[in-house]
Amino acid sequence: MKMEILSIYRSLNIKDQAVVSFYGAGGKTTLIHRLADEMKSAGKKVLITTTTKMYKSPDLPLVMSCDPGKAVSELTKQFERYPIVVSGRARSSENKIEGFDRSQIEHLAHNLPVTILIEADGSRGKSVKGYGQHEPVLPCCSDLLIPVIGLDSLEQLFTPEHVHRLEQLLKITGSEKGQAISETHLAKILIQMIGLGYKQVPLARVTPLLNKVDTVNSPNKVVTAIARELIGCRNTDQLLATVGNNANPVKISLGLSSDRPIAPVSCVVLAAGTSSRMGTEKLFLKYKEKTILEHTLDQIRQSGIDDLVLVIKPGSKLPSSLIKSGVRITENGEYASGITSSLKAGLTAINNRAQGVLFALADQPLIPAQIYRQLIENYQKQLKLVTCPTYQGKRGNPVLFDRRTWPDLMDLTGDQGGRQIIHSIAAMEIDYIETNTPEIITDIDTPDDYQLLVNHPE
Repeated sequence: MKMEILSIYRSLNIKDQAVVSFYGAGGKTTLIHRLADEMKSAGKKVLITTTTKMYKSPDLPLVMSCDPGKAVSELTKQFERYPIVVSGRARSSENKIEGFDRSQIEHLAHNLPVTILIEADGSRGKSVKGYGQHEPVLPCCSDLLIPVIGLDSLEQLFTPEHVHRLEQLLKITGSEKGQAISETHLAKILIQMIGLGYKQVPLARVTPLLNKVDTVNSPNKVVTAIARELIGCRNTDQLLATVGNNANPVKISLGLSSDRPIAPVSCVVLAAGTSSRMGTEKLFLKYKEKTILEHTLDQIRQSGIDDLVLVIKPGSKLPSSLIKSGVRITENGEYASGITSSLKAGLTAINNRAQGVLFALADQPLIPAQIYRQLIENYQKQLKLVTCPTYQGKRGNPVLFDRRTWPDLMDLTGDQGGRQIIHSIAAMEIDYIETNTPEIITDIDTPDDYQLLVNHPE
């Protein structure tokens, strides 16, 4: 299933009428067109152009003009009919579109109420490249720079077959011709590309992008290793790993603003049950002067989670303390169909940059903050597809799912929740964490369960 939260557009948090410049190698054109299609689906208008040369998509309208004023006039007319338009100055002898210079791009950006996506250099179809003095050509009005490399270059050789402008790249990486390309080499290439971007557009935000992540055997380790080397690069607080031609292209999203790469984790608290076995709304029953729901949320907050989403059924009367607490609340109108519908409602509401989502049950107030913290810390070290606690070998809650599992979660039906897909995931991609906390396998469904909670020792 296609999910907006896994799109490049959502992951990049692109503002309206931004100027986004792509440069590097390894699928820039595919990524630009994927992003344009995502923005079209979001009701946005997009101009695709270049500051060098590029091939034109045969399916998109084209406006050619050497005069930026005339280009603006014609583009304005085209955008009345089409959400995506391609533009350039002229056709080259190679039947490519010749792009605008920096000042012309600035004129277009100032006069067109659209987002502009720019291909700012060429790579001759290779996945990594070296840079001449004239590249990349980044407009000064760029809001976001996206340096791109293809991970299919990993373990290939430094030869003209695999590298565009080999001699320049050998100097950058300190390598020799014929040597295998390593993670360290790719990190050095990205660092140089980020530096080139900063030199030309020092105020622009930079998001490096590792494309073709599906071509490597251990994407968790490879992406994390490269991310470590990017810590401290100017204006760079995020790294994305993508499959540009996939319906859900962003597979890994790591934060780079701390002293180590961080996989952001959101928490979804499932609180839209019917309480049919309790006979009354169980989450609002009192326990130690607070409701069961408040105790659960308190433990989760103490674990350090910033992004907390509470899924409720329509008409739930929440305590005023919760409404003012900063917890984001989303309603599940399909709550009667079971927990899977709440899981989906929560997934669509979490932070765009989240790499993992921790699903917690609202009726487990005795799970300590330490358990939530341990799950998150283990997950962020390994980035496995599923991380969950066990007690005496029995799997419990909460369970943490990596974003690469989310399309499968959104395809689920019935009342079994995420356990339906755990059986289909390779054992090496599941991290079972044994605990001495029986509360992970205990929830509160009946009056007897509630009485046991009330009598629980301190």
